[in-house]
Amino acid sequence: MQLLDNYRSIIAIICIFLLIQVLSLCMAPYYHIKTFEDPTSLLNAIYFVIIMVFATVIILLLSKYNMKRVIYALLIFSIFLTLYIAIDAFLLGFIAKSTVSIFLHAISIMIAIFLTVILFKFKRWYIIDFVGIILAVTIGTLFGISLIPIVSIVLLLLLAIYDYISVYKTKHMITLADDLIDYNLPLLLVIPKDKNFSMADYKLKENRNKNAKKDRKALIIGLGDLIIPTILIVSSNVYVGLLPSIGAIIGGVIGLFFLLRDINNSKPKAGLPFLNGGVILGFLITLFLISIIQ
Repeated sequence: MQLLDNYRSIIAIICIFLLIQVLSLCMAPYYHIKTFEDPTSLLNAIYFVIIMVFATVIILLLSKYNMKRVIYALLIFSIFLTLYIAIDAFLLGFIAKSTVSIFLHAISIMIAIFLTVILFKFKRWYIIDFVGIILAVTIGTLFGISLIPIVSIVLLLLLAIYDYISVYKTKHMITLADDLIDYNLPLLLVIPKDKNFSMADYKLKENRNKNAKKDRKALIIGLGDLIIPTILIVSSNVYVGLLPSIGAIIGGVIGLFFLLRDINNSKPKAGLPFLNGGVILGFLITLFLISIIQ
């Protein structure tokens, strides 16, 4: 039974990964906001990493001085804003076919508020995962359309190195993940192994430490592990073509499989070296094969 539960968890997370990629590719043409003015500048990758490290340090410092309400407020606002961008792009792109509609903007705000309130009030893993998927699609797509593939590759390599260092060397990413779980927000996706799983099982660090010695009740994967590879997948489709993007997706799935192959190991793992490495290799190999055929 445990083996079956493990396979289900692996299949579930691979399906979520694929869903995020498909939705991101579909939504990319409807996003008109770019996070960087010049998609070709390699400095964008450096700026991204600096901002990410800075945000991590701020959250860790606020957590250290027990300012959890401030962290929670910042995270809730960020989630609301991202939801608004996602819903607005969907409504204007698929329904109105127009970039100007005050009525639809208002609807987007109301839906974003509704989802944020639901997320705040009902601490359910499936609500967290649902909103998390929307966030992953939105953020991955926004950065994907804002960076050409070579810049995206540099970014993914830098973040893979950073992820490795922060998990295995400084270990501050493990501390951050422990803090974020207690907020019950879609910053980590939860894949239960048991249908009776509750977020209360993971709410306290003491419970998580106790569960780590036994069989883990859920598979936890950082939202960033799903967002970052999406950047190159979207970028390759926007600036090169669909085939290299599909190659990157296949590489990402293979990387994800290697990441999850030792699923019963309770020790935290750095996901980006596997996932980023997979999508980069998949993208480059596909480009090489296309060049040979042509």
